Amino acid sequence: MTGCMMVSGRLVTPGDMKPSRVRFGSQPLTLGRRSIWTHAVEAACFFRQEVFETYGVFNTELGVGCPTPWQSGEGTELLWRALNNGALLGYSPRITVFEEAGADLSPAIYLRKTREYARGTGRVIRLHQNRWEFTAAVIRPAVRGFLNLLRLRVGTARLCLHTILGRCEGYTGRLV
Repeated sequence: MTGCMMVSGRLVTPGDMKPSRVRFGSQPLTLGRRSIWTHAVEAACFFRQEVFETYGVFNTELGVGCPTPWQSGEGTELLWRALNNGALLGYSPRITVFEEAGADLSPAIYLRKTREYARGTGRVIRLHQNRWEFTAAVIRPAVRGFLNLLRLRVGTARLCLHTILGRCEGYTGRLV
């Protein structure tokens, strides 16, 4: 991807070669307002030094281990800063990064992590997007949750609820 200040690739788990966490596309593309969420995850992003020199470093108020409740979004937030200032960002399916499969988490811990990560997403939306984009980011898991509830998939519906709550907490800055 010539001229890009950052290129993202696919993040997969060895063995099953399934994409992990994010559904990546099969075609290269230039990242924009929607694809920044669907085609870039920090572990598979490669930055040119100029990104950090021009747009700054990762926001230390976001991400796992930070002193705030916003436990994700540090990479996405940096990409938004670059994108909003005209940087060319790309995705290439030819780049594959392998990640170790995560440990099996108890349902309670998985719910907590889902909500913490969703808080970071809500925070990034607050910083870089508008109310309508936030509304869409809440409606999508609401619809998924409702459909899963109709199918009696209570556990998946509960995950959707925690995603909604976390995104709302991150967007409003208030924990429920």
